Amino acid sequence: MKFSIILCTDNNYAIGYKNSLPWKIKDELKYFNKITTINKNSMLIMGRKTADSISNILKDRVMAVISTQKEIKNINYPIIFNDIDSCFNFCLNLHTDIFVIGGNELIKNILQSKYSENIDNIYLTKINYQYEADTYLDKNIQLFMNNCDIITSTNKKCYCEKAQRELDLEFLILKLKYL
Repeated sequence: MKFSIILCTDNNYAIGYKNSLPWKIKDELKYFNKITTINKNSMLIMGRKTADSISNILKDRVMAVISTQKEIKNINYPIIFNDIDSCFNFCLNLHTDIFVIGGNELIKNILQSKYSENIDNIYLTKINYQYEADTYLDKNIQLFMNNCDIITSTNKKCYCEKAQRELDLEFLILKLKYL
């Protein structure tokens, strides 16, 4: 079973602010939607904090939450798992694309688990800007991505509502270097 990770950061590896994204960039959200809906009913795996930050069901995708907490603020998630093992055991027989979309703690735990060797691609969007943030990509995740080859890189100028200007975005697809 292969899966991909999809995430977005700014120049300082910021990924969150007050349990939400620090930015509002329509083209980045379109890219996320395009990648995660290439095949209908892709599975999106996320941690509880990421689930709490999403206000509605994302169309044409199955959403799964990994959490040890029994209460999830947004009760629209059809599948909730207690741990990474039960989630990935469930995914073993699925014939669909699987994406881990965050958050920080979940991605860090997956990279430190036996499942890290099942990562197919990392879809990384880098925003050339520094946002106010309170959550940053874990250093171990940054190190992991530094051990990846860049498969594709596309640059695009995109308007950001929060920054109130056009910003340079780099859309990367990374693949782990196997020694």
